[in-house]
Amino acid sequence: MAESPETFLKAGQVAAWRCGLAHYRESALAVADLLPPGAGAGGVDRAGEAGR
Repeated sequence: MAESPETFLKAGQVAAWRCGLAHYRESALAVADLLPPGAGAGGVDRAGEAGR
């Protein structure tokens, strides 16, 4: 369960990107690091992101 509406929306953005909406990639990666554990960003691997 999301802690706030903002957290819910950010988790949804990450989920949308992971489901194939590529235009959310940059913003989803930016908010994924800010989400609390269990908010739906699990599995976002930031390794190898430098230079992209």
